[in-house]
Amino acid sequence: MLPKAVIDLGTNTFHLLVATCNNEILHTIHRQRHFVKLARSGINRIDDQAITDGMVAANQFRQILDRYHVKDVSVLGTAALRLARNARELNQQLEGILGHPIEVIDGQREAQLIAHGVLALLKRKPGHQLIMDIGGGSVEFILIEDGLQVYHISLPIGVAILHHRFHLHDPILSTEVLALEHHIDDQLEPLLKMLTHLHIDHLIGAAGIYEVLSQRPEDQELTTLGDIPVKRLSTLLNILQQLPSVDRENCPEIPPERADLIVSALVLINRVILHTQPRHVTVSPYALKEGRLLEMFAE
Repeated sequence: MLPKAVIDLGTNTFHLLVATCNNEILHTIHRQRHFVKLARSGINRIDDQAITDGMVAANQFRQILDRYHVKDVSVLGTAALRLARNARELNQQLEGILGHPIEVIDGQREAQLIAHGVLALLKRKPGHQLIMDIGGGSVEFILIEDGLQVYHISLPIGVAILHHRFHLHDPILSTEVLALEHHIDDQLEPLLKMLTHLHIDHLIGAAGIYEVLSQRPEDQELTTLGDIPVKRLSTLLNILQQLPSVDRENCPEIPPERADLIVSALVLINRVILHTQPRHVTVSPYALKEGRLLEMFAE
């Protein structure tokens, strides 16, 4: 079977995944990630350094595609490439480097692909599961009922946006944490209204920051859901929000590239747990990229 590839041009991270597939299980040939942080100066405009970093990543991706002679490639753009004023210009530059068109997807399509990836591992588990995919610009929430997607909402509370707006001092001030919590609670209101009277069995984090929090290796081939102790999340937040960035970067549990956004991410996750009271918090190594690849192989 010939390999296929997906390139996920996310707001915070650019990912490349080259794989083959057997019985809905992907076998990775090459995986690469670059923290380009398109929204480092805000999501309304991608700054020059982020554009440069994005093109460096794209050049490396192109070399990998050529090395493995991959012809079937899907390139997806998400929040920053939807919303930034200069996104069209960057899209054109990236397409020129990659040699493939970029499909800038909306929240609905993003949720469909995330759910497809997660459900490949979750199967038709009974009860209610809430998938949470944290991006830099938006967060996708997908409600699964007895193995089927029944609801989705995309909220503009991606960690790059939250960090840029609320994490103004180093370390973050208690007043900033409080303002961040209030903002998250306000944004979560339509989701929580939908979930009224539902019991969430699993809050499922879709890859990314959840892989770090679960202490499972992000680059290892994983094909099962993993557990995250809820107490660990609150304890980690209490520790990290008191540390300046240089100390967070040296924290052995956190990759240095995630040290800037980790506090906002943990506040967000803990607020969602507080309001939804899931019985378990788990992580899925399959998310958007894997969902799109599975879709391509099914085609």
